[in-house]
Amino acid sequence: NVCLFKSHIKKSGQIFIVNMNSFVIRAAKPYLATTGATVNGHYGEILYKGDRLVTFIYEKSRSSDITQGLPKVEQIFEARSIDSLSPNLERRIEDWNERIPRILGVPWGFLIGAELTIAQSRISLVNKIQKVYRSQGVQIHNRHIEITIRQVTSKVRVSEDGMSNVFSPGELIGLLRAERAGRALDESIYYRAILLGITRASLNTQSFISEASFQETARVLAKAALRGRIDWLKGLKENVVLGGIIPVGTGFQKFVHRSPQDKNLYFEIKKNLFASEMRDFLFLHTELVSSDSDVTNNFYET
Repeated sequence: NVCLFKSHIKKSGQIFIVNMNSFVIRAAKPYLATTGATVNGHYGEILYKGDRLVTFIYEKSRSSDITQGLPKVEQIFEARSIDSLSPNLERRIEDWNERIPRILGVPWGFLIGAELTIAQSRISLVNKIQKVYRSQGVQIHNRHIEITIRQVTSKVRVSEDGMSNVFSPGELIGLLRAERAGRALDESIYYRAILLGITRASLNTQSFISEASFQETARVLAKAALRGRIDWLKGLKENVVLGGIIPVGTGFQKFVHRSPQDKNLYFEIKKNLFASEMRDFLFLHTELVSSDSDVTNNFYET
């Protein structure tokens, strides 16, 4: 037992004797327990080191099927139209549209804002799908969903605002193809990002054999024959259908005919695919924006 003055209490314990100017406590250490916990031992019993004091009871969701969440996942993957936007998403879009031109200036603000919109939409889709799966107690790594989301958001539609001799207005092309063509040509290519469903994304590829192996085989083959389409067998699915060497591993053309420039290539593992794209894009434009600070100030003055 320890005798302590009221103004110098430095230990916790059970009050044993109360005097006029002091009191005696039995030194102890308190342990908090939740409701429903089982206390091992009885009152007044001596506990030794290593003894079990309290057993806590936790509730944990068990992994099961996601029958209830399938309609929501299907709605997101198929990119079906909704009645209205959520207030949080609408507020976030308005905030981005207001802050980016103010920070980076008018010319670079719109350019970087367009790139960030595509990256942010991919992150938002991954988070929404993960929310449905986790609500049903199913744990899935982000990389599996990111592969599907990249295919869904990989198409753009050529706009009628710009005149281009390469693509016709309204044509649906790949995002990477549009970016490569814009860098290779002197003229700018105007396009608008399109969110396709997983079914439409599989039916809009450069290979009609890949499209026919997914859905609507007769219609896809008939349209390909009428248009005189040529399949160059560069993808995975068309080579699997025809029994050829798939462009993966040793069958990949770059590894079969490897050039000296490819010897110095290195591969980097990224934890979050879409978030790293946003960081890389902002990093590449940091010096460019800082060098054009005078131009940005002129835009603000106007």
